[in-house]
Amino acid sequence: MSTPGQKVAVSTSVSEGIGAGLVKAYRKLSYSVVATSRSIAPSDDPDLLTVQGDMADPATAGRVAAAAMERFGRTDTL
Repeated sequence: MSTPGQKVAVSTSVSEGIGAGLVKAYRKLSYSVVATSRSIAPSDDPDLLTVQGDMADPATAGRVAAAAMERFGRTDTL
């Protein structure tokens, strides 16, 4: 669970490029992040939750949303 007042971002397609940059930027701003891509690896950062999957699959979107709520209790931005 994130600390009170800590913002939570969900970011997709984070394996490289803009998506990967967004994750780094959100973490620098002390956001907790739920990150997803088809090839993402687990993270040791307790404020970075990775969910492997293809966002074109509606089931992946559901798993990402559920994981954000379960781990951090909220989502502030997508």
